[in-house]
Amino acid sequence: MNVNPSISSLGDKGVVAWFSREQSSMGEKRALYVQSFRQGFEDLKLGEAQIVAEIDSLAASALPGAPGLVALGGDYYFVAYQDKPAGEQTSADATSLKGRFLKIAPPAE
Repeated sequence: MNVNPSISSLGDKGVVAWFSREQSSMGEKRALYVQSFRQGFEDLKLGEAQIVAEIDSLAASALPGAPGLVALGGDYYFVAYQDKPAGEQTSADATSLKGRFLKIAPPAE
């Protein structure tokens, strides 16, 4: 199941980020995906979805909210997300905030 989308764009291109959720032996497993897009003359063109991070822990289902996403200019973006707790802790309070700079080219015109 795909949940908690975030979108950031400049002009006619941008990126969407979201979590994909599925059940695993550890509880809920989440993966953070990003996908570029470009507004064409008559349609919306989509790039390939890419995995940015995988989160597999007992506390994954308690992680709040959507990833944060901001366009920095050109093909550069910054994404922030809450990651799994260290060790076997099950509290969402024990998670860490992570971020990554990404270069994501828009799909061809």
